[in-house]
Amino acid sequence: MRFMDKIAVFGDTESVKGYLAAGLQVFTCDEEEEALPTFKQIVAEGFAVIYVTENLAVLLKREIEKYNTALTPSIVPIPSIKGNSGIGVEMLRDAVIKAVGSDIVFNKE
Repeated sequence: MRFMDKIAVFGDTESVKGYLAAGLQVFTCDEEEEALPTFKQIVAEGFAVIYVTENLAVLLKREIEKYNTALTPSIVPIPSIKGNSGIGVEMLRDAVIKAVGSDIVFNKE
């Protein structure tokens, strides 16, 4: 698999185990103290896209922000089995504002 083909899914076991059937590499984290070291491991392994459940994305927000302007990895918040909290959309909105200086995607005007 080439670098750009590597996709990881990171979250609590129940939320991410189904992604194994899609052929994605799954990393589980059921304890908060495991989140940062595991996330750093995923980045170090060269994944081009990392899907992170929203609850972990909140815990890792500062670390994730370090990659907002980098080409890779692309870090995408996804809902957990507990549902969509809207945090993923808010993080995407913040990244767009930082990148272009205004809310060009989510502006309701």
